[in-house]
Amino acid sequence: MQSNLENQLSVLVLGYDPYCDVWPYFDYFEKKNLKDFLGLKVFVSNDRKYQGSMNFVSLTANGDPSFSNRLRTGLKSIKTPYVLLLLEDYIICQPVNCSTLQTIVEAMNAENFSYCQVSNFIAKPRTKKSKKSELIQEIKTNQHYRISMQPAIWDIRLLNAVATNELDRPWDFEILLDHSYSTTPLYQYPRAGAFFHHAFEVTNFIDKGLYTKKAIHLIKKEHLPMPTRKVESYAMEFNKWCYNKIAAITPSFLRRSLKRTGKKMGGHFYTDN
Repeated sequence: MQSNLENQLSVLVLGYDPYCDVWPYFDYFEKKNLKDFLGLKVFVSNDRKYQGSMNFVSLTANGDPSFSNRLRTGLKSIKTPYVLLLLEDYIICQPVNCSTLQTIVEAMNAENFSYCQVSNFIAKPRTKKSKKSELIQEIKTNQHYRISMQPAIWDIRLLNAVATNELDRPWDFEILLDHSYSTTPLYQYPRAGAFFHHAFEVTNFIDKGLYTKKAIHLIKKEHLPMPTRKVESYAMEFNKWCYNKIAAITPSFLRRSLKRTGKKMGGHFYTDN
């Protein structure tokens, strides 16, 4: 099963130089939790060479920090039909079982899914039962940001299509995919799923330039050096949690009113990035 997965799935981590202070934490937790990844190829596409202790393939995006360029640089080296896409500040904080990833890839192939969330640290997506798998549920087509930058396995053809756009930030791609269904045939409702149980737990270490409270908890738990970057306040953490939960369950026709309300309250929903 492991050798079969090697021919089907690669891992691509996209880095970003202004967040380079997170790499020592990334390296520590990936070394601890990716022991079962030994047979899979892991590519790191960054503005500069990745110098961690893991045996990852480091790719340099030739000085162009745009997300699309880092994505294209990584995809050029990948030969497998599926890609587990991660951002560098998405830290895997529990051991990953490759047999679970094998199950997800097989279900995606059987269901013709182009995308499958394997973890979601914001909110559970609205789903419906899929026809052939009890473990993967289909994300409803009327859900905003059904295809997002949450940790997910992608069909490489969809990723290559997305990478043709010249966009700077990961969130620009979420906006593109969310608003292109009716105008761009390429993106018309690609089948998207979500793994019923998280394949692994992921913690977002940096949010809007600040270390998250969850990240600091993990750093202290592992007795690692504390970051010099500022940490979000408890009030910011609570407000973010409220906005995320509300946004996740809000029907589309109410979103505009709630966005205006959120701005008056001095905040915004995570989907407005």
